[in-house]
Amino acid sequence: MRLGRRLRGETLDDWVETASRWTAERTTRRSFLGKVGRAGFLLAAGPTLATVLAERAEGRVCGQTGYVPVCPTFDCDEGVWGWCWYASGCCAGGYLKKICDCCVWQYPSVQGYCDSGYTVKCLVESCGTDPRVLSVPMKEMDTSDLLTTAVEVAKLRFPNGSPTVVLADGDEPLFWAIALGLGGIVGGAVLPLRERRLDPKVLEHIRAMKVSVVTIVGPALPGSIDTAIAEQGFTVERVGRSAEVGEFSAEVARWARGLSNREVRINARPQLLTPRFGGDVSRCVCVVPQGLSAEAVPLAAALAGALGYPLVVGEAAARAAGVPAYLVGPEAARHEAQLPGSRSLVAASLVELGVDLARLAYDTEKVAPETVLLAPTDSAALLALAGMGVPIVVHEPGILNRAPRGWLYALVEAYGPPHQIYIGGPWQVLGLDGWYEVQSAVNGFETRRLVGRDGDGYPFEQPWYEQGVGAARVDSEVPSPPPRSSSTYWGGRVRRQ
Repeated sequence: MRLGRRLRGETLDDWVETASRWTAERTTRRSFLGKVGRAGFLLAAGPTLATVLAERAEGRVCGQTGYVPVCPTFDCDEGVWGWCWYASGCCAGGYLKKICDCCVWQYPSVQGYCDSGYTVKCLVESCGTDPRVLSVPMKEMDTSDLLTTAVEVAKLRFPNGSPTVVLADGDEPLFWAIALGLGGIVGGAVLPLRERRLDPKVLEHIRAMKVSVVTIVGPALPGSIDTAIAEQGFTVERVGRSAEVGEFSAEVARWARGLSNREVRINARPQLLTPRFGGDVSRCVCVVPQGLSAEAVPLAAALAGALGYPLVVGEAAARAAGVPAYLVGPEAARHEAQLPGSRSLVAASLVELGVDLARLAYDTEKVAPETVLLAPTDSAALLALAGMGVPIVVHEPGILNRAPRGWLYALVEAYGPPHQIYIGGPWQVLGLDGWYEVQSAVNGFETRRLVGRDGDGYPFEQPWYEQGVGAARVDSEVPSPPPRSSSTYWGGRVRRQ
């Protein structure tokens, strides 16, 4: 037997690959032997790929490039028939993978998914690179260090720099949260000071952002920081003095309400600074330091920063602010009767509360739905992420819960896909299914509607009018051919419930 003769002198890995390719060349992927062959081929790819595949069902068809060349484009050539499928768990970084067997009559190659008499000329493979499949970028944020995260957020939110920056007490979460609300009002980045000292990285970033005015928020931050910043040529201002967090937040709120075009001296010359929202502070965001409300402080701070409203701590501070409040969490909502015109946001969990705050921001307050920020509930960097200027939608670690998943689909349905998705951590914080689902929701295809199961590769015969793009068909019946000029890349492949 030719195969047996070829085994002498080869390693086990060599044998597995040789046997797999020999089997694959002589069987179709629909047959049992075909499945065994491709399983062996994938094992030959090494333990890393095997680990990824183990997270999904056995027999995952991720495409084979060892015995069939990869096509030069993301599509089968014009006039070449294709069988296409879409798979998760096959790409580094968790991206959706698009695969097509491009079939040619009696081409000297393997049969693959091609019909009898046809064989595979080349294989389309795309891991997150086909712009028609993945048009909305998904950026993983570095959350390993709070200052690094806050600086990255500041660069993303203010790519062209900002005339002002807010320095927060990074060791006191409530004071840091108050500073985030103020950052939204003055239209400046918020950077934390750890161990109550001026980190050289902070000064470096302030210079890079072309900052003129530095606002310091935090009564425990020593006056030596003010002096050191002023010596660098920046105008320094302090907001709030009280050491009690509730009274401090009320001081900041009153300062914000009186804020209009204010004169500061920059390079010994007077200059007017205009608040981001024109000084129109018509509401505040209120939390209390207990229960779910305390747990939701980073989410409330993100909301305050996005809307340009001060964040206050406690019912007394909300009353002193003199404006109606958004009361975040059931503990804060108990004071609604004492705060006329206020609105309560209550939920049974942090995940559901995050979705409620996002709905408030995008649907009621009309925050531009261009950016979505997702983060796990256990992230230590939520306050650093809150400086992005958009709501934080949280999920349980490793999964995309039902509430944020449904909200994401509804957002896209109402406003169209966002321009950018930010993930609070590496892609694994969403889990493989969650990462896959987010890609689906924002790029216009719905994985839950695809025909097929994990392990059988989602093969679909390609309708003639979609040969140019290799789109998957999710209905078992071939629809009536539309005009060639119409776009049916994804929408026409979905059976609406």
